[in-house]
Order: sequence, then structure tokens, then C-alpha cells
Amino acid sequence: MGLFDTVKCELPLPVPEHQALEFQTKDLQKLLEDYTITTDGRLVRHAQGGPPGDTHIRAIDWPIHGDIHLLD
Repeated sequence: MGLFDTVKCELPLPVPEHQALEFQTKDLQKLLEDYTITTDGRLVRHAQGGPPGDTHIRAIDWPIHGDIHLLD
């Protein structure tokens, strides 16, 4: 099966019922990371904190050029 990443999409999707879904992809890091496609089309990675015990989540713009295949 392998690892994947999770993507949420804030951009309007063609099928409104899919808007609340989380999608899986193997086109990014494949490290069980969480990403969001923002309303302005940016891909943002939600990275866990830094030192051990830090639970702070940082949003990092993740530059990518091309397609990402999403599976529900």
C-alpha cells in the first residue's frame, strides 16, 4: 500500500459534495503530511513543530509546478 499525504481543497470543486472531503496523494512527500490547496491556488504544508514536545503547527508554502493526483 505505501505511504501517502493528505490534501484538503479550499478551492471550489466541480462537485460541491466533495468540498468537505480529504484526499490522498502519492505525488508529494509520501510522509503522512497534511496539505491544503488554498482559495488562491497555493499549496500549503502543515508542518509539526520543531523540538521534541513542540506541538505547534506551522503553515509553509510548498512550491510545486504541475499536477497533483488526488484520490478520495
